[in-house]
Amino acid sequence: MIDKYFINKNIFLLLVSRFISQMGDYIFLPAILWLAIDSESGSRTWLGIISIVILIPPFLGFLFGLIADNRSKRSIMVVSDLIRLCLCILLLCNQITIQSMLIITLIIFLIESLGQLFNISSQSFIPDIIPKEKYLKANSYFSVINNLTGIIGFAVGGILIAILDFQLIILLNALTFTVSALLIYLIDNKAVVALKTNEKEEIDKKNRFIENLTASFKSVFKNKLLTSILLIACIVNMFSASIEMLITVWTHDSLNMNSDHFGILMATILTGALAGGWVANLKLFKKSSAVSIVALSTLLFGCIFLTVSFPPFFI
Repeated sequence: MIDKYFINKNIFLLLVSRFISQMGDYIFLPAILWLAIDSESGSRTWLGIISIVILIPPFLGFLFGLIADNRSKRSIMVVSDLIRLCLCILLLCNQITIQSMLIITLIIFLIESLGQLFNISSQSFIPDIIPKEKYLKANSYFSVINNLTGIIGFAVGGILIAILDFQLIILLNALTFTVSALLIYLIDNKAVVALKTNEKEEIDKKNRFIENLTASFKSVFKNKLLTSILLIACIVNMFSASIEMLITVWTHDSLNMNSDHFGILMATILTGALAGGWVANLKLFKKSSAVSIVALSTLLFGCIFLTVSFPPFFI
């Protein structure tokens, strides 16, 4: 039954693990953002700091990718989940005060970084557990899971903020990491493509790691289109902050809405991503150049921000 719908048992365990792990992340994220602005010691300043901290790990994705390529991906995922479990326990031990906000911010950064490492490792783990001709099917499963967990997780997270204590949400997140680590551990190790290395090969790995890191930077800046996109993204993020932060401020201060409404608004981010993916596959856009699509997207992004800059006017 599993082989019929999910290729094999190993990929099924990996998919379920990723679904559970990401559900915990997406439930946890709105809770953290809401706490940063709605708690007694919270403020827009702390919201901004936490938002910046959350934005940093995705920019380190290339580094996490190199780590995953040079180490056992299965071990990386298990260890990442277990460390995040321990970090959640540390969060439970901290009372939400101004003094502890620095510690909480550091813990959040570590959790987000490990989450990024987990996601990259799980994606690159696919070739180790399934035949090459099944890669496309497996990647499509991952794409569906990424979007579903975002939409469901954000909405559920916003509602849970309203009905549960913050500590219970952290506990729920810790539970997802425990289950995820167990599922990854159950993956058949015999089916994993393992490379036996000696001391010399380990040294070669370290040298290749540095070479690959240098080559990655060079390849990025040699591609003019990619460089332009990165510059545009940096400028947009510099002046607009993260969209999650803006939604938090709009919901809490401008719209005076509750956390459940906040969760639903957060879910629209992934809903928009699904819609954007569908639009991008239309014949009109397939015939257009990448430069034209990036330019149009950036223009529309700016226009939408201008439109929502005065939310009370539209209510």
